[in-house]
Amino acid sequence: MNGQMDEQDRQFFKDNNVNFEGREYFTKPIYDYRDDPRLNPEIREKLAKLNYVTPTPIQAISIPMVLDDKDFIGEF
Repeated sequence: MNGQMDEQDRQFFKDNNVNFEGREYFTKPIYDYRDDPRLNPEIREKLAKLNYVTPTPIQAISIPMVLDDKDFIGEF
């Protein structure tokens, strides 16, 4: 799920005041833990049991980057 940002991504970044540098390293954020195929099914199941559905903005951005073995710096 790498590639270009779509409108949903741009709106997410705007709504959450995210500044993303290095567009060539863009990885689509996780918007919902329940149906993102990049997450291991066991992890999705455990998150569902804990009623975790929506990741925080830093989780939404960082988890896919880690899964793609990319470096990043997050700051609040």
